[in-house]
Amino acid sequence: MTLAISVTLLSACGDKVIEKDRLDARRLYKETATITRTYTDSMKNARDSTEIMSLDNRFSEKLTQINMDVPPETDAHLSEGENDTLFLLVRNYLAVKNHRLKKARDFKNIEPSDTIR
Repeated sequence: MTLAISVTLLSACGDKVIEKDRLDARRLYKETATITRTYTDSMKNARDSTEIMSLDNRFSEKLTQINMDVPPETDAHLSEGENDTLFLLVRNYLAVKNHRLKKARDFKNIEPSDTIR
């Protein structure tokens, strides 16, 4: 009987740990998704390469801070759907950043046609 009680108590504790891990993972997902969307929108409006790189540095710092605020290995508790969504959001962010950098670089190489010589 003592063994049955011990197993039941351990099982209940295990469920609480799993529930806390899932709550931490959900918070990590929500914060990461929100910040990624926000910085993607900001990146779309960046005026030049300096602003683009400044945004990218702040984005990286913010992601690091979000990850430091949750227990280690929290990302392992993300659902497959959450993980896929974050992958797509970050891929979109990188595509926007690279497009904006290319556009900023190409803009500098264009000589205005109305320049007086």
